[in-house]
Amino acid sequence: MTSHLKAGRPDLVERRAKALTMRNAGATWPRIAEATGVSEQQARNDVTKAIKENVHITAEQMLDRQKGIFNDIIRVNYPAAMDRASPNHHEAQARILETLRDEARLFGLNRPAKLEIGITEAEFGKAAAELLAVTGSAPLLELVRDADVLDAEVIEPSGEKWANL
Repeated sequence: MTSHLKAGRPDLVERRAKALTMRNAGATWPRIAEATGVSEQQARNDVTKAIKENVHITAEQMLDRQKGIFNDIIRVNYPAAMDRASPNHHEAQARILETLRDEARLFGLNRPAKLEIGITEAEFGKAAAELLAVTGSAPLLELVRDADVLDAEVIEPSGEKWANL
C-alpha cells in the first residue's frame, strides 16, 4: 500500500480491504457494492487496486498483518473462551488454541533448538590420554586383534598410462 493511501485515505484502504476480503470469500459484485456503499464498477476497481497494493507488501508488512489477524481472532474469541456458561465456550477455546499453534508455526517458535555437540582436538586428546592412563593399552590391542585384517601389497606405479574406462 502506498503511504499516500495510508495517510490520506484510511477509509479508502478499509473499503478496498473489505471488498477484497468479501470477493475472496465468494461474494458477488452486487453484494460487495452494497456492503461497501459503491457501484459495482467501483467495487471491481477497489478489488483490483487492493490486489495490486497487496502485491507490493514487504515481508515485514505481511508479518505485521499476520500478527494483527492472530490478535483479532484471539480477541474476538477470548470472552466466550473464558465464559464457561457460553454456548461457544469450547469452540472459542479450540479456535484460540488453533490460532496460537498457527502463530507458533508461522514464527518458528516450535522448531528445535540447534545444539552444537562436540569437542576440540585438544579436548579429545586429553580425554584419550586420561582413558589410556586408566585402562592401559590392552583394550586397544584387543580391538586391533579382533579387527579384520586386509591382506594387501603396495604396488609401485609404473610409467604406463592407463584409463579406468
